[in-house]
Amino acid sequence: MAYTIQTIVDMARKPLNDDDKVRASDATCLVYAIAALHLVLNKRPDLFFGQFSALPDISALALTSNFPVDDMIAPAIADYITARVESGNDEAVLTERAAMFFNLFKGQV
Repeated sequence: MAYTIQTIVDMARKPLNDDDKVRASDATCLVYAIAALHLVLNKRPDLFFGQFSALPDISALALTSNFPVDDMIAPAIADYITARVESGNDEAVLTERAAMFFNLFKGQV
């Protein structure tokens, strides 16, 4: 399945129970997705090899853009978005959930 950035954002909303987009806007989630992809590019550039003649301009991605790396990385990016949204809340329980999603991201990448 070919993912779009919107698909990844929607995937991140599931554990947040945020289908109505109250906790985080699509624009905010897009910023988090771009940040996650920059981290992946920095830590695992091999995931981008062979897919492009030149590395993609991740900063120019939009919600309608195709996901620029293999779909196997999609859950990791979704977990990163979830963690960033969770970490924006001051409640201690959500901070622990954010840490869990950050660890999921790191473990998958």
